[in-house]
Amino acid sequence: MGPRAPLHRRAAARRAARRHHRLACVLAALGGHRESGVELAVFCTAPAIRNPISNLLTEVIGTFVLVLGVLAILTPRNLNPAYGWNVGFGPALVGVIVWAIGLSLGGPTG
Repeated sequence: MGPRAPLHRRAAARRAARRHHRLACVLAALGGHRESGVELAVFCTAPAIRNPISNLLTEVIGTFVLVLGVLAILTPRNLNPAYGWNVGFGPALVGVIVWAIGLSLGGPTG
């Protein structure tokens, strides 16, 4: 595609290139296509231990902990600024929960 090609053709070529990279990522994750680890890491992550049952269980546990933690932190009393200075810690604590889940369960699930 040369620089004089119409804009819609150049845009279509860019979309096709992005689509190819996404497809390569999906195929690599499913084990059907092998690419270098560095190139694959740009587009997606993979679990350190490939065991679908354990990986699914880890995702369920992580989701449960996140939802339970967010519901415990963001109560109506904590969202009302009239109750004090500690109200601003709610979003920070949610960030700490996400960070902790990523550190503890990031390896098995990618």
